[in-house]
Amino acid sequence: MLSPPFLVNTAIVNGVIISSIVVTLFIMWFSLRKFEGYFSEKKLFLSFLAGIAVGFVVIIIEFLTSSASSIVIFLLFPLIEQLSKLMILNYRTFREKKDTPIYGLAVGLGFGSIFVPISTLVFFRGKVPELTFAVMSIIIGLALIFLHGATGSMIGYGIGYMGGERKWYYFFLSVIAVMPVRPIMVIPTGTAYVASIVLVYGVIIYTYAVSKFLLLALPRRERRLKKSFN
Repeated sequence: MLSPPFLVNTAIVNGVIISSIVVTLFIMWFSLRKFEGYFSEKKLFLSFLAGIAVGFVVIIIEFLTSSASSIVIFLLFPLIEQLSKLMILNYRTFREKKDTPIYGLAVGLGFGSIFVPISTLVFFRGKVPELTFAVMSIIIGLALIFLHGATGSMIGYGIGYMGGERKWYYFFLSVIAVMPVRPIMVIPTGTAYVASIVLVYGVIIYTYAVSKFLLLALPRRERRLKKSFN
């Protein structure tokens, strides 16, 4: 017979999973609302699903190897995360296309959305967590959604433009962008205040990526109009 704590935890985790996907889809809609007509909705949705699928596998691997040395966590994990996005976006349908940064955003947001439910699940294992850890889980999860969306867009730009000549440059740039978050994720005594700083950092990187890379998917004249409108 299932114990009450397990039932409570299952309900909360399922709620977090649904909430994470809904919030991420809203972020994607809000970010792309001005770009309607410049991308394929079917391709966007499939990119989002691909990000979720690959993100699930990568994050499970990370949690299973979370006892590894700090060098592995700080260096290897970010490389694996960004390499998984590169593998998806390096598919021939995305190469040398102006709208690839948009699909890169979808891949990254899908990837990031899985961090919230899985990290919450880890905090919930066996018992209802303390409020501080639950709040940190959600805040850092949101920060990761923004960061992975931004880095997906960066990698998409590297693959879609200039014949993909600078894809490795933007790949390593995306790795560097997520590295500052790593120390926070492994500090067990972190606070919600520190997690909030991470969220602000994620929003700043995301805003920069959206304003820079997504705009390049538009024709030159449309770019000027968007900039003047903003």
